[in-house]
Amino acid sequence: MTKALSPRLAAILAYVRAYRKEHSYSPSVRDIAKGCGSSSTTANYHVDVLVERGLLLRDDGIARSIRPAPETAKPA
Repeated sequence: MTKALSPRLAAILAYVRAYRKEHSYSPSVRDIAKGCGSSSTTANYHVDVLVERGLLLRDDGIARSIRPAPETAKPA
């Protein structure tokens, strides 16, 4: 069973989806922080949590590689 997302995690996941749809490329951690009203450190932590849960994918060492996992790419 998957843990329910906190409001902050849900907001970050929704922001990544919307950003990719609008811009056709992934947001940076700074973009996520600015869009969700948090610091880059906090945004990075939450992105890491979403990656650990399998909801986001991120390629190490590649800028703007944060993206929804294929099964979470579209809202339910």
